Amino acid sequence: MGFVDYDVVIVGGSLPARAAAARGARQGARVALAEPPGELERELAGQLLVRHLVQLHSRAAKPLDWAACGRYIQRTVEVAYPQWTRSALAAQGVDVLEERGQLSPGPPLTLITPQRQLRSRGVILAPTGQSPLPPIPGLAERAYLSLEDLAALPRRPDRLVILGRRPLAIALAQALAHLGTLVTLVSRGDRLLPEEDTDISEFVESLVIAAGVDLRLGTSVLEITGEAPLTLHLPDQPPLVTDHLLLASLPRPHLAPLNLRALGVSTESPYLAVDDHLRTLHPRVFACGPVLGGYWAEVRDHQDVAIALDNALYLPRRAARWHPRQALLPTWPPLGRLGITATQARAWYGPAVTVLQAPLSDLVSCHLSDHTTGFCRWVVHQEGQLLGAQIIAPEADQVLATLAMILQHRLGLQGLAQIFRLPYGSSEILNQLLEAWQQQRWQPGRWRRDWAENWFNWRRTR
Repeated sequence: MGFVDYDVVIVGGSLPARAAAARGARQGARVALAEPPGELERELAGQLLVRHLVQLHSRAAKPLDWAACGRYIQRTVEVAYPQWTRSALAAQGVDVLEERGQLSPGPPLTLITPQRQLRSRGVILAPTGQSPLPPIPGLAERAYLSLEDLAALPRRPDRLVILGRRPLAIALAQALAHLGTLVTLVSRGDRLLPEEDTDISEFVESLVIAAGVDLRLGTSVLEITGEAPLTLHLPDQPPLVTDHLLLASLPRPHLAPLNLRALGVSTESPYLAVDDHLRTLHPRVFACGPVLGGYWAEVRDHQDVAIALDNALYLPRRAARWHPRQALLPTWPPLGRLGITATQARAWYGPAVTVLQAPLSDLVSCHLSDHTTGFCRWVVHQEGQLLGAQIIAPEADQVLATLAMILQHRLGLQGLAQIFRLPYGSSEILNQLLEAWQQQRWQPGRWRRDWAENWFNWRRTR
């Protein structure tokens, strides 16, 4: 391989890239991080704006000082993830370059930037992306916004049309509509959440509509005309007139400048194909984060960061488990999802699958907090193995973390039943579902119930 300067070079621009750099430096590796200046900060500004507006929605706040909101987001960006800032990474020994580069197969494997040549034993690809421009006549000639641009507006938009259904845009539409913006969300897809069960998607759609969003699913845009305001022409519907237009299709990572073809890595797909070790077609090039694609990529956990980094630094033995990954749609209430859906489970396991569901209205804690909209669903194998879960509740992330641990360690529901929980808390819903599961297992006619009845009958005669 020849002499190398670094154990790993990370092509960044995203939060997973910064996390990988910090983790590698902590382990004593020589790490270089190359990312375009300002790219992560812009991405963070958009994400934090959405989450801040959702928090205002959750507190039923109506008045909003948009300029103050922008300043708050800017300050938050500056202090967010202090351990992952450029200065903090540099203090840990990471060589941080604010440059783009392209890869050369070597040997050794090299990232070539305008100022440097970074020779490395391995490379991790974790760039950020942006929503592609759809082929709508008149769109390219007119001003449109990205999610990141919205935070820079001088005032809250009075009218906004969102093209696309990326998860953060769904949450943004709901929050802005609650705060008084006339929001229309247009998507060519006939469902808001294409990878979820139909009734889950319909429930989230009802939450969005209840907030005041004009939801147009299964709708395409024929043409865009006008300058300020803009006019969107739709088939068989009156035109939409709006002050601002936001593109919100799923982001695609910036792969073209990386020269991946020279390494034998195909770029025909907008996302990178990897094996279970998160390795691309090149044996020393790994990938993590949104570059892997998927509907939930931008709101999913970062467990793939550790796997890609460890395989790049050491022997590629760690395999990713896609099944127990968590994702959180930051609507109000949020939707947390884990594992596979009921539809997928029935297709794979047939009648061996049971779906259990408990509404929040059955919980005392939810009545005390006045948040009774939502439910928790489990997809369970007949042997007691948790296959998946979906929860729509204010504390969805907390409940999901418990279930993810059960799924990750394959403890089964019997193991969960041994963990005792305090009453009147967010995890109370787990007790409800465990009770439903036990009730099903002990129904008359099931072998457990028959065996127990025979045992009791025998013992009463002794």
